[in-house]
Amino acid sequence: RGWQTYRNGRLGSDADRRKRQAGKQAEKALQSARQSSPQDPRAAGKILQDYLSACLGKPTAGLTEAQLTSLLLSHGLSPETVARVQEVLMASELHGYAPASAGGSGAADLLSQVETLLPALDVEL
Repeated sequence: RGWQTYRNGRLGSDADRRKRQAGKQAEKALQSARQSSPQDPRAAGKILQDYLSACLGKPTAGLTEAQLTSLLLSHGLSPETVARVQEVLMASELHGYAPASAGGSGAADLLSQVETLLPALDVEL
C-alpha cells in the first residue's frame, strides 16, 4: 500500500496521468499521420478530438459546436483557444468533404496547426 501511495503522489492525479497519456498518444498519432496518410485532412480533426476526449475524460466526437464550446470553456480554456480548436475541427471537416472548394491550407498544414495547439491545450486543461 505504501508503494502505491508513493507512486500516485509522484505521478500526480488521475487527470494528470490522463493528460500525459493523451499527449503521448497525440504525438504518436501526428507522427503516424504524417508518415502514412499525409493527404487525409480528417486525421487532424480526429487527433484533436481524441486528445480532448482523453484529457476531459468524456467523448467529444458527437458534440455540436455549441456543446463542445461550452464544455471546453467550463474546463477553463480561454475563448481564444476554444476558437482555435473550433477552427481546426471545422477546417478538417470541410477539407474532408470538399477538399477542392475548401481552399487555404491542406492536410499537412492542419496537422501542423494541431501540433502547435496541443501545448496550449496542455497548459490550459
